[in-house]
Amino acid sequence: MTVATVLGNTTTLAALVKDVWDIMTGNPVLLVFICAGLVTLGFSMFRKAKRAARG
Repeated sequence: MTVATVLGNTTTLAALVKDVWDIMTGNPVLLVFICAGLVTLGFSMFRKAKRAARG
């Protein structure tokens, strides 16, 4: 396995992820669910950080 092979596969994977992301964000219903999941994730991370700061 060469560096060129790894870089080529990484580029292909990045393009695939971009295509999937474009499809998901193009659908308004999926976009609402993605946003709801990100907000929930943000709240849970904030709570964990707050608890860790308390000790």
